[in-house]
Amino acid sequence: YLEFSLAHAGLAGAYASAGALTLLAPVEAYPRAERAVRRALELDPDLEDAWATLGAIEGDYNWNWDAADDQ
Repeated sequence: YLEFSLAHAGLAGAYASAGALTLLAPVEAYPRAERAVRRALELDPDLEDAWATLGAIEGDYNWNWDAADDQ
């Protein structure tokens, strides 16, 4: 299932970007991004793309700067 972790990470990145650019309402896009990125990390906890996206979500949407730095 590791190959699907990249798909989930890519989906998370797309939703996060759509929220950041307001192509989708951030309140709609970021929770979807977070669900997808957490699924990617369940499948592959070492996936760097997913950790980077999670850091962006934590900083940009959740305003959790400490968690963003940890990612």
